Amino acid sequence: MDNIFVEYAKTFNASMLSLWGVSQPFFLDWAEQQRPPIMQLEAKSGKPSAVSIKLLVAEIRKNNLPDNKKGPFFTELIQNYCEIFCVASFDRLQEDPRYKKIENKPAIQFFRHIRNGCSHGNKFFFKTYTDKKTGKKMQEPAKLAQFRGLTIDRKLMGKKVFFDFLSTGDIPYLIEDISKELINTENN
Repeated sequence: MDNIFVEYAKTFNASMLSLWGVSQPFFLDWAEQQRPPIMQLEAKSGKPSAVSIKLLVAEIRKNNLPDNKKGPFFTELIQNYCEIFCVASFDRLQEDPRYKKIENKPAIQFFRHIRNGCSHGNKFFFKTYTDKKTGKKMQEPAKLAQFRGLTIDRKLMGKKVFFDFLSTGDIPYLIEDISKELINTENN
């Protein structure tokens, strides 16, 4: 993994582990026994605020479905973490001086469209525009956007990025492939 993604990956991994951990029965049993049954949150604007552990535990228990499936509460949390990670990681990639050398590669274009979809309500949206140089009408995606057998095209318009098209487990592979592109720029 390229160094620009290391801190982001640590945060993503910790987030996924935390979500897994709080859904485990041993954690829920422990949390329900806490006295007082609140979690204090620091507030720079005044006194600390409190979150009811009892309400959180009830919501988590409600969303632990049979066969290790998760309900809408967990699905939305995981989706939000995936979106935030993709937006932050792609924005960081664009800041890197090597980005200009790889921006037209299929995996980079793929990541760009993932980031844009995540930034726009977790849905793919593709613009139609006029090319400033040629005056020709263009449609996004204008360049090949492909990653490990997945292709982004106009048929995805309006579909959800997570979880209609991508899953949480695709993110590490995407970052791995983007990292390889970055490392290849150093070798060439």
